[in-house]
Amino acid sequence: MTLTDEQIRLIKDSIPKVREHLKPASTDFYETLFSIDPGLRPMFREDLAGQGMKFFSTLNTIAFLLDDPESLDNELNGLAASHSALGVRREHFEPMGSALMITMGETLGPDFTPELRDAWRAAFAEIRDRMVVLADA
Repeated sequence: MTLTDEQIRLIKDSIPKVREHLKPASTDFYETLFSIDPGLRPMFREDLAGQGMKFFSTLNTIAFLLDDPESLDNELNGLAASHSALGVRREHFEPMGSALMITMGETLGPDFTPELRDAWRAAFAEIRDRMVVLADA
């Protein structure tokens, strides 16, 4: 894991505030994602509110496993397999990362400091790279 202890702490500390705004954030995430790349819409179920809740629940789980590489890999193994089965490829992660950063910025407002943004970007890149490797394994 290339994240620093401070970055992991920042991410974990941001989760409760994200959770406070979970319902609008989960819907906003997918609206933003599909505005960035409308071609991704068919990969997702119709119930975007439910899909968003699932996404942010998984994000919460991953955030709290960032300092436990073995448990994180176990979580990412299943996630990588399910994403691969849906046809998710490496290039699909770029618009997801952009949508996540936009949604986090809108959800956290001024609490989304440059340091927190950088921590989330680093975490997303790390998770993306691990999932791509696991999906190819």
